[in-house]
Amino acid sequence: MEAQQQDVERVTVEQRSRWDSSSQSYSEVVIRRGTMEPNARQVIAAAQQHFQNSTDFWVLDVASNGGNPAVPLAKAMPHAHVVATDLSPVAVSLISDYALAEGVDNVESQPADAQNLEQFHDCSFGAVTCSYGLMFMPDHARALREAYRVLKPGGLYVASVWAALDNFQFGQMFVEVLKALAGDVKLPSSPYTPWRFGDPLQLLQDLKAANFSNVECTPYSHDMTWTLPDLIQFQVGPFGQSRPSLERLKALGRDNVDEEAPKVVRSVLEKQGMLKEGKAHFENTALLFTAIKQ
Repeated sequence: MEAQQQDVERVTVEQRSRWDSSSQSYSEVVIRRGTMEPNARQVIAAAQQHFQNSTDFWVLDVASNGGNPAVPLAKAMPHAHVVATDLSPVAVSLISDYALAEGVDNVESQPADAQNLEQFHDCSFGAVTCSYGLMFMPDHARALREAYRVLKPGGLYVASVWAALDNFQFGQMFVEVLKALAGDVKLPSSPYTPWRFGDPLQLLQDLKAANFSNVECTPYSHDMTWTLPDLIQFQVGPFGQSRPSLERLKALGRDNVDEEAPKVVRSVLEKQGMLKEGKAHFENTALLFTAIKQ
């Protein structure tokens, strides 16, 4: 048990460091460009259905990064008080500017680990949301229990994750790019992939184990269109999502990997038939989980 806890702490520290480095880029080319809009639309619809005519309620958004879906949710529901949190203080620092740009004044932000929401009292929120964050948490079961704890009775939990890799073209592209760059080098694998909960059964069971009821899972379409420069920056740029793997390859003597990477991204997209007129389009399925604290 002690070793397991040490592993959770180690991975959490690694995740914080990773997002401290990449959140500026992520916020700029993903959140601010509207790439997360299909997800925000699903979360907003679930919240609106739950609260209906309520005029004063609090929502906690965990793993918000630069403000998704917190800021769009606050904008769509002006009577809500939205608290946007993220493990990364750098990510949190970006939320206020995003809210200001969107003309939103009913969202506040602060750093928080979804696996340990110690700064929030029991039964203090009407809803807790988490978009594309659970799969990166080493102790996601504790995160579910913490969400349950801070929810009021009757409160709504909403979480979204990516579907299995077969239905996640964006993830397939990531895998193929890294394979091509690695060549005969075996890169270390991680269990905390974006498609970690692509089989919904595990998360459905975990939500019930955390004492949630009315647990449901609904697939939805989250397609993406990227310009090639944005996609290259996001995946293999100086603060891109594949940066840790690129640094490992450089440490093994692949000194030219930074020059190779953009070419490989283009080549993979062309082979997959996803690049047209300088833009890449991906058809993706995501899963929306909803549950109630009775």
